[in-house]
Amino acid sequence: MAERQDDGKDSGQDEAEKAGPGGDELQPEQGTEAYVIYLKRKQSAALSAVTKQRMKINKMMADVGNLAEVKSELEQLNIKFERYVDAYLLHLEQLSSETIQDIVSSRYEQREKAIVDFRLQVLNWITSIEGNLVSQSDSVSQSGSRHSSSTNYASRKSSKSHKSRSSSSKSVSSSVKVRARIAELIAEREMLEKRHQLKAAEETYALDIKIAKARAREQTYMT
Repeated sequence: MAERQDDGKDSGQDEAEKAGPGGDELQPEQGTEAYVIYLKRKQSAALSAVTKQRMKINKMMADVGNLAEVKSELEQLNIKFERYVDAYLLHLEQLSSETIQDIVSSRYEQREKAIVDFRLQVLNWITSIEGNLVSQSDSVSQSGSRHSSSTNYASRKSSKSHKSRSSSSKSVSSSVKVRARIAELIAEREMLEKRHQLKAAEETYALDIKIAKARAREQTYMT
């Protein structure tokens, strides 16, 4: 909402009528009544620029997508408000009546408070939007982390399962080989036992023959 002008006569049209070549108002001689009026119009023009900037920012704040633009325009508002303060102080210095000074100062204080309150409103809006963006970013990051963890867990689980199956398969294969080897060793043992038995039998048989021959010779000698 545009703020009320000091006396209702400081309109843009009036300013244009008082402007010199190029749109810049010719500065009257200092100390004259014309100079005071000139400063008053400069102050009103600066205030008008501040009010327009506030309206611009208000419209932009309707869309959270304008966050960066609002922050930039807020800086412009600060610059324009500083210009308004400078214009106000220059005008105040030229006022000879304390009563008028009090009136001008009171109006300025009201406008200053309105600007400060508006800046606070904009800063709160910026903080709120940035906070939401951070929360959304954290949420997405956590979701991605959980998904990644789940994927990694599934991958590890699958890998472990694959390794387990592979290990189990290798274990079975090794077990088969061991059993086969044991069977071979048992067969070899049995063959050795048979060989030993045959050899022992052969030796026994040979010994038996020798004993038989010795007995035969003994009986021959006895007859």
